[in-house]
Amino acid sequence: IARKLKEKLPNIIVVGVDPVGSILAQPEALNDHNRLCGYKVEGIGYDFIPEVLDRSLVDQWIKTEDQESFVMARRLIREEGLLVGGSCGATVAAALRAAQTLQEGQRCVVLLADSTRNYMTKFLNDQWMFDNEFVDDSLHQSTNYTKFKKSMTTWWSTQPVAALHLPAAFTILPTLSCKAAAELMDAKGYVRTYHVIFLYDQFPVVDVSGTLHGVVTNGQILSKLASGRLAAKDPVARGMFQQFARVTSTTALGELAELFDKEFFAVVQGDNGALHIATRIDLLNFITTNEQQ
Repeated sequence: IARKLKEKLPNIIVVGVDPVGSILAQPEALNDHNRLCGYKVEGIGYDFIPEVLDRSLVDQWIKTEDQESFVMARRLIREEGLLVGGSCGATVAAALRAAQTLQEGQRCVVLLADSTRNYMTKFLNDQWMFDNEFVDDSLHQSTNYTKFKKSMTTWWSTQPVAALHLPAAFTILPTLSCKAAAELMDAKGYVRTYHVIFLYDQFPVVDVSGTLHGVVTNGQILSKLASGRLAAKDPVARGMFQQFARVTSTTALGELAELFDKEFFAVVQGDNGALHIATRIDLLNFITTNEQQ
């Protein structure tokens, strides 16, 4: 499309939109922030350069965040009646920034290349937006807001995640092989809180700079090995979850319990930057053990 537009309109300025975490934008320095970290916008951005992409045709790149993309997509649906997907929200959010530099008489054309068809349970869902902390003012002020805030009525629901006293997670490098990761999961038994013995089942994947790229689990590795989508010698980066629940040490246990309605685990960002893994059994043991006291 860019090539044909430049053929017809030589002075046109083509602006590319790339989510934070992707590496398509140029100059390369634009990709340094949260490089290769997971993002939830689908259909745009890659961790490699597709052969069909001719970046020489793009005059300017703009990086976008998940929240602004989904909030804008919902706004386009609500205010304009355009049933667009999250990548369209990213495009319009970027266009609003680019349009600030327009001179009088210049036009701004935005291509919307995605629909809502595949996102009925994602950004169209208010609960999904709350769970992923993509709440905008219109959603926060809506009459349905209290419906999605978990009632803090139990003795434990207002306690912070820090009360679980989770051990530091065992992290691995993205380059570690799936075979080596599986062996570590088998070997790294340890005693968790309340004298219950568990095996490491989830490993945060962290690079040498300390950036969290994803989480690898034995179930994910097994599933991909069994389907032939992964080989034992492949790096765990090819078999890790890039989208997963994240909380902090101050997150209320009531909110964590709500996440566990759909998630099996959550990555906890500690106060000192340390990573922990919280699971349903951690919360269950905390509740049952303390109720007995």
